[in-house]
Amino acid sequence: MVDTCASRKPEICDRRHRLYLPTAGVNAAADPEAKEAMFDERLPPTLRRSPAGARILDTAEGVLVALRRYRLDRAFVEIMQTAKQHHLDPVSLADALVALAEDQVSADIDDAAAAVALSTWGHLFSADQRVRASADLNTLAGEDA
Repeated sequence: MVDTCASRKPEICDRRHRLYLPTAGVNAAADPEAKEAMFDERLPPTLRRSPAGARILDTAEGVLVALRRYRLDRAFVEIMQTAKQHHLDPVSLADALVALAEDQVSADIDDAAAAVALSTWGHLFSADQRVRASADLNTLAGEDA
């Protein structure tokens, strides 16, 4: 199996949201704790052992995969590059993207992240699409009754 992460920049990660790290002689099978420690040191603080951060990133990736029709790794890269370009926390940007997809922007969402999410991905959410999705949900809700 070819290590596809080796051909990418160090800050780009794989589907599991782990940064690609040259193992510097660490055998992951023989010493998994050493490798885990390496990951913890290199991950942004919001992603270090944060299930909520990983979950919101997974959800935001899913939004981009559905809207742009591309692979998870590309969606993750787009979120990370956009966050880096605008000096934002990737988890805050992912949270803003999910809120935009849900049409539920609230006070809990970082204003700067919400503005970047809207300017970057807002065009993907046309009013017609939102109306159709809402009508579909109302139809489904009526079927349950």
